[in-house]
Amino acid sequence: MTHHPRPVTGLTATGALMTVHLAWEPRAHGPLVDHYRVHAVPAGRAERGLRHLGDDTLLARTVYPRWEHGGRSPEGEEWVYVVVTVDAAGHWSRPSRPAHARSLP
Repeated sequence: MTHHPRPVTGLTATGALMTVHLAWEPRAHGPLVDHYRVHAVPAGRAERGLRHLGDDTLLARTVYPRWEHGGRSPEGEEWVYVVVTVDAAGHWSRPSRPAHARSLP
């Protein structure tokens, strides 16, 4: 029987100047967490864009329970984010609940 890691909780997305700051509650290390995958799509594509997570929605891999989506447009951009926990065996959790944010112009 395969045990998949549990999804992260408490995902927040906070808009800042040309950036969105993400943070979440780290998972306990059982099973051992290898990293987190940060996926996102522009808000207008959120309905269909986050149904199938893949390389086209992957923004980053991180070992930390936070990430910064920098380099956004000076006009401001709205994005929808989810985070997936990946264990040492390569198993993925279900996605976190989505978080929405708009970078500030």
